[in-house]
Amino acid sequence: MLVIPAVGMETMLTSICGLLVELSRLVTLLVYLGEQYVNNSTLSDVTFLVEGKGFYAHRICLLASSDAFRIMFDGGYRERDAKDIEIPNIP
Repeated sequence: MLVIPAVGMETMLTSICGLLVELSRLVTLLVYLGEQYVNNSTLSDVTFLVEGKGFYAHRICLLASSDAFRIMFDGGYRERDAKDIEIPNIP
């Protein structure tokens, strides 16, 4: 039986927690559904409108991949529940 001193245990748990946070950040970057669902209306739950053209997306992928989208869709912004989101002034 391995006995770890209390101070060593706390340090080890802190290190493990830090590694788990870093691992979750790496996994977040790897969200990808495959070509058949990129800009495809099938199962998409949000459409970005740019110069009258629709671009289909999946909120959960955007949330998992971007802090900006996480704030937009999980915060108190009107885009949170919008089906269509117009992106104005694209040069």
